Amino acid sequence: SIEHAELEAALRENLETTPREQWCQSQSRLRTPWMGGLLAALIPVLVALFFLTLNSLDAAPSPSPGSRAAADTAAARPATADTSVAADPLAVDPPDTDSPRLRILGLVLLGGTFVAVVAALGIRQTADAADRKDIARKTQLFTTALGVQNEALRKLVAAESKVTRQMGQAVTVVLDSVGEIGGSVTTVQQVVGEIDGKVQKMGEGEEVLHRIVKTLAPSWAFQTFDAIFEPAEGVALPVLADPDASRDEIVHAIRAVLFGYLIAVQRFEAANWTFGPAPNIRYAVNVMVCIPAAEVVGERETLQSTLRFWDNPAEDLDSVLDLRPELSAAITAAGPASPDPALTPLALPVPVRPSVRVGGVLRYRVLPGAPFAFVYQDKARELGLYRYPDSATLAQWCRDKGDFTQEICQQVEDFFDPHAEQNVRSLVAYPLSRTPIAASDAADATVPLGVLNLHSNHPGLLGSDRSESFETVTYPLKLLMLRLLERLRAHDHLGRPGQWILTPHDAQVPSDTPDTPPEMSAT
Repeated sequence: SIEHAELEAALRENLETTPREQWCQSQSRLRTPWMGGLLAALIPVLVALFFLTLNSLDAAPSPSPGSRAAADTAAARPATADTSVAADPLAVDPPDTDSPRLRILGLVLLGGTFVAVVAALGIRQTADAADRKDIARKTQLFTTALGVQNEALRKLVAAESKVTRQMGQAVTVVLDSVGEIGGSVTTVQQVVGEIDGKVQKMGEGEEVLHRIVKTLAPSWAFQTFDAIFEPAEGVALPVLADPDASRDEIVHAIRAVLFGYLIAVQRFEAANWTFGPAPNIRYAVNVMVCIPAAEVVGERETLQSTLRFWDNPAEDLDSVLDLRPELSAAITAAGPASPDPALTPLALPVPVRPSVRVGGVLRYRVLPGAPFAFVYQDKARELGLYRYPDSATLAQWCRDKGDFTQEICQQVEDFFDPHAEQNVRSLVAYPLSRTPIAASDAADATVPLGVLNLHSNHPGLLGSDRSESFETVTYPLKLLMLRLLERLRAHDHLGRPGQWILTPHDAQVPSDTPDTPPEMSAT
């Protein structure tokens, strides 16, 4: 196994970005894909304009000595009535001195523009150097991990040598006593089988390690995570320690944890933007709680008004995932908001039979996104069906992989139709359970309390391979969320302790943006 201290040492190497590099990283507009080419193309243009202007300045007309002398003589000659002298065609007017001044001013402006372009390119190069430091840090971490792995392989080779010696000793025993050959061969085969099993496990562990190291966020994302978790913990722990905490206090603590998730998303997303998240990207998070169908018998009217994407009989409904706008938060260009003003009450169905075989082909009856992550958990991670980089593809997935009517598929397509006001262009759904990530045994799995949804108004949330690392890093926030939701459920009943009630379709949720420390509110 890899020692934590060795990994920590690899992370703490002298590869920190300097204050100048951090400042250069903040200049996001200089790092757009086309800006570098434009700046580089401007340099020869500015140089050419500079020399053209300089050449035109050198070519400016100047009075010749002869004409100047003639002019002086004419000035000294006494004035007469002879008009021929005044009309002398050889007389030369004094040169215009304004044109050279304008050319000199043009030279200064061209030179200043050239210096600004070169400075902008310097900022880009400095920022690229900071990015290379992040890559070097991750490479060093991976190299350290591989070194430990190689050490384990060397130990394995030594173990194989030991087995070889044991096999030689067993053969000698066989020659001396043929009657013991069966037992010796069996023992050798058992030892070899154990070694093969260890080699296989080490290979699997190396693949997992490679994937985790490859998907790590930039080093500064981990260095600032304490500033994300500690404020959320500071709000949540006093509420959890108080047995008489009110419902409003519990909801306030949940929102503080949700803001922790949002800031962590921004830190991870900074890897997709060279100098941090684009200012117009909207990040949002919300919680959906699971309510068994047997517990909503008395709330049929509310269920009919909030349940979406369902046209099957009521007896086919196992449970619903109830979206609670009061348990949501968002960070936009205008600032943080809790609850998310763009949300409305919504319930998603979880069928009794999540999958069926149609013509020998397995098809799913559970919707992609939060319902699929809730039902399948680890399988959703393996299939990549808990992260959707483009929500516009969900309807096509329902047609290709699902067992849904055309009407339901059209409803999904209309709901996620990409347009300027669409706030859910990409989403990630994490089941809220204490089940370890990638549980080794299906018996370890537990029914989730609900689902935590992260979404953005831009495609590609959490990149192509960062969602698993994000779930691992934010596991402490999930534990706080689970405990707070269990406390909230005790307050959320209508004569039925320990049971959720559905959120009415016309629920009015007051805004309650928590006062968060600067570390949590800074983007």
